Amino acid sequence: MQKKYSNILLASLALLSITARAQETIYPAKAQKGITVITHATVHVGNGTVLNDASVSFENGKITAVGNITPAAGATVIDATGKHVYPGFILPSSDLGLREIASGVRGSNDYFEIGENNANIRSIVAYNTDSKNLAVLRENGILLAGVAPQGELIEGSSSVVQLDAWNWEDATIKTDDGIHLNWPRSYSRAGWWAEPGGIEMNKNYDPQIKEIQAYFGNAFAYLDSKNAKKVITRLLLTVGSCDNIHFT
Repeated sequence: MQKKYSNILLASLALLSITARAQETIYPAKAQKGITVITHATVHVGNGTVLNDASVSFENGKITAVGNITPAAGATVIDATGKHVYPGFILPSSDLGLREIASGVRGSNDYFEIGENNANIRSIVAYNTDSKNLAVLRENGILLAGVAPQGELIEGSSSVVQLDAWNWEDATIKTDDGIHLNWPRSYSRAGWWAEPGGIEMNKNYDPQIKEIQAYFGNAFAYLDSKNAKKVITRLLLTVGSCDNIHFT
């Protein structure tokens, strides 16, 4: 009987080992050093221009030249004959790194906060650089992403990250780049199966709009108060300036 359980345990450990290898983490690449030149490629510049039999030179992680390039002495040369070179794509707004297994494992999700006013929420501190989704996106050319929280009314601040990092500090390109507001819908469809015209009006639309107006009315009234300028200055120094919020 003891031998039977031992065999079951060994089989379980073997299966666990196979599963672990299948979920291997792809670690961030080492910093690029020296000069590297990709030659004889079809280069898509990103503005609609396509260069045939062209080269791209980069040094210490930055592109230095594109076009007809003679590789410098000692440069690493990559022959890309028959291949295409594109700029990295940007995923502008997502819950990447905040949502792993959407409806399967609650502990892998940290993208939604309860409550109507979550202006203090910062998605960047919850960003998971070990997400299995990152390697898939990088393999498909997506190198930058905007990571945004979700919520009821004021959802919190988003940040821009690069997808090849050890932690959220390394990943950050732009911290707290904007505050997200979940604008109410005036109507919604009855369901995904609904025929065109199967629309339900949002009966709470007007009260929700008035709630937003009241919130910002109170905010601007506070700006006019005695200590508002001092508090706002301290807040911006702590959190960082948000590009899409303007105080008047």
